[in-house]
Amino acid sequence: MSDGAVDALAVQTSFAQQSLWLQHQIDPDLPTYNVTGILRLSGPLDTAVLEAALNLVVDRHEVLRTVFELRDGAPVQIIRRHRPLTVPVSRIRPTDLSQAVKAEAGRLFDLGEGPLLRLSLLRLGQEAHVALLVMHHIITDGVSSTLLLDELAAQYEALLSGMPLEFPEQPIQYADFAVWQRNLLSGAHLARLNGYWTDRLAGLAPLELPADRPRPAVPSGRGAVHRFVMPAALITRLQELGRRRRATLFMVILAGLNVVLARCSGQRDVAVTTPMAGRIRPELESLIGCFVNPTVVRTAVAVEASFGDLLEQVKHNCTGDFDHQEMPFDRVLELARAQRSDADPARVILALQNMGRPVLRAAGLVFEQLDVDTGTAKADLLFDIEPGAGDYPARLEYRTDLFDRSTAERMAASLLTVLDTVASDPSLRLSRIPLPEPVRGRRAIRAGGSAPSEREAATGGRQADPVETQRVVAELPGVEAAAVVIQESTLVAFVVPEPDTRFDGGRLLDLAAERLPDGKVPERFVELEELPRLSSGGIDYGRLAGEKAGQTNSPNGYVAPRTPFEREIASMWAELLDADRVGVHDGFFELGGQSLIAVRLTARILDEFDVELTVRDLYMNDTVAETAWLVMRRIVEE
Repeated sequence: MSDGAVDALAVQTSFAQQSLWLQHQIDPDLPTYNVTGILRLSGPLDTAVLEAALNLVVDRHEVLRTVFELRDGAPVQIIRRHRPLTVPVSRIRPTDLSQAVKAEAGRLFDLGEGPLLRLSLLRLGQEAHVALLVMHHIITDGVSSTLLLDELAAQYEALLSGMPLEFPEQPIQYADFAVWQRNLLSGAHLARLNGYWTDRLAGLAPLELPADRPRPAVPSGRGAVHRFVMPAALITRLQELGRRRRATLFMVILAGLNVVLARCSGQRDVAVTTPMAGRIRPELESLIGCFVNPTVVRTAVAVEASFGDLLEQVKHNCTGDFDHQEMPFDRVLELARAQRSDADPARVILALQNMGRPVLRAAGLVFEQLDVDTGTAKADLLFDIEPGAGDYPARLEYRTDLFDRSTAERMAASLLTVLDTVASDPSLRLSRIPLPEPVRGRRAIRAGGSAPSEREAATGGRQADPVETQRVVAELPGVEAAAVVIQESTLVAFVVPEPDTRFDGGRLLDLAAERLPDGKVPERFVELEELPRLSSGGIDYGRLAGEKAGQTNSPNGYVAPRTPFEREIASMWAELLDADRVGVHDGFFELGGQSLIAVRLTARILDEFDVELTVRDLYMNDTVAETAWLVMRRIVEE
């Protein structure tokens, strides 16, 4: 797609780009989606030739000279003419290498200004350099980064030989893929995908892993990496188990990870997200761009089943989910949260790479990829495993908001223990598979401090399951209906009293304590006129989980806007969300709002009140009353 005489060309984004752009609007100050490649360059290096080679690659791929703007309420790609990039060189001491890498990897990109990639060199000696290639995920993925390095090395060698390399002309560019994808995901095909994922994600609860600290209201994005090894002998045994069961190595490892997660959390409904390459057509194989699309695999873990039974289920689920991998991940999240507002299927990610890290050679220069710890985390837990000639190197990236290094180490050890055990005996019941005691025995930590001393939210090494507690509470005298959820790692019971019955939370607490062990007794009872319901008729547990104590006795209660600010903002919500009536305590996202609509709302607020809010501001102040108060406060401050 040539931009001819024009300086730039505007094209719609792919779904992955739109999702990453929106995430950047929510957390613009976090480098979470910086993709960093660290290369040790050994041998004689001509920095001017390397810079020229980089510019040839950028000229060949439009996406590498693309920036992003908001137009008509949606982000668009702006493909620019090629503007030559420079490759700065800094001399550093080897002892300063780690700090220099982290600083460069954490430097933020401006998606509207660009460029969205940079290459810099750290000179350690005459023939010893480290190259830092940093790109924003919105223009690349793992496969694309490998393609870029391959082309860079090939162009470098060709330029040094005096014979510039002529790659075959690209039949399409990434922007063509974005347009094709938008056209593909429409009509009957989109309806089929919607139907499949709506069924697969119905009622999916977030995975609540026991953590060392409470989950913060606003994640910092900070993370760390624990590196470990999957021994070659274990890999061979797992592959043999897979062959006997007609399952891939990925399926075997995923089944083992499901056992660890179910045992640690006490939950039997486990969702793990895995990245799919997304290059579903041959002409996409040589393109650079963001094609990767995460896919959710949901598994019911029955503790009395055998590992072989679990593996059969995982194999069946993977087959179906991978057949429907074209559904953009942000759409999958919308479907999950439409049924349960606190759904979060991407807390745990498992990635098994297709290949290890090759060593490239060009004109006497050796390019060797190094591992990097950027100090960020994309999920609560991300298990990343690479093939090796013998052992498989693995890394566990984890959120330091939640977990200590020792916890991450135990998680990795637990995975290895489970896989080693089932490789020997796949007929073993899941409840009989040994786990390190510190992992099984950890407790969920409540927000604001230590675990509660009387009525813990976890017992026997597992987080309390609200299902049993809800069954008991619903059968208490004077209770017409009940729902139990976990709030800030403690059980909260929402109760609808029987007609003509006075609500007495203290009495209900005493009755529940007589019928339940300490770890399963609710810490608080809340009276409701009725339970909030989904459109399907089921209880909206997500809304209950997000209810603020003392805010209202009825989640379904309507309170009309009371001030000019509230009326104006409620009117904006009603128009953007196509809602007939919006009350001051209604939640933007509970009414069907999502990130792109939130971006449009911030633009409307800027136009109307000359107040600049971020999408993160709306996540933190998601009712009409809270947003109106925030707008008024900003006006006063300015």
